[in-house]
Amino acid sequence: VEKLGISRRMSAFVASLGATVNMDGSAMYMVILTVFGAQLFGVELTTPQMISIVVTSSIGAMGLAGIPGGSLVFIPAVLGIAGVPLEVIGIVLGVDRLMDMMRTVVNVVGDAVAAVAVAKWEGELDEAAYLANRAPLISEETT
Repeated sequence: VEKLGISRRMSAFVASLGATVNMDGSAMYMVILTVFGAQLFGVELTTPQMISIVVTSSIGAMGLAGIPGGSLVFIPAVLGIAGVPLEVIGIVLGVDRLMDMMRTVVNVVGDAVAAVAVAKWEGELDEAAYLANRAPLISEETT
């Protein structure tokens, strides 16, 4: 928290809100899984179906439990909108734990970015600490 230049108060607020609402990785996973299943089973998706998949996944991800495999509960609803067989879940279930770790990384990074953005917006970002601890750019490493 200190390395990002964010106060504990700001990080506590944004992290608690982000853990509930900001499930970007889960939303993307549901969309990607549905498109994968559609391609696997030869289901052609129309533009309105794709929009429905994205909207449903985004809204559904906000209500997911923050537990491993929590998105598996909502995936049948998204697959149903697209007309994709539920067998897709069985196909990816063996590697879902690995993908769940990747979803968690995306969710946590999204929460950290949101915390920095809110702190900057509210004028509470310690820019000196933020800039001192940021990762160097590739061009800075090579020079």
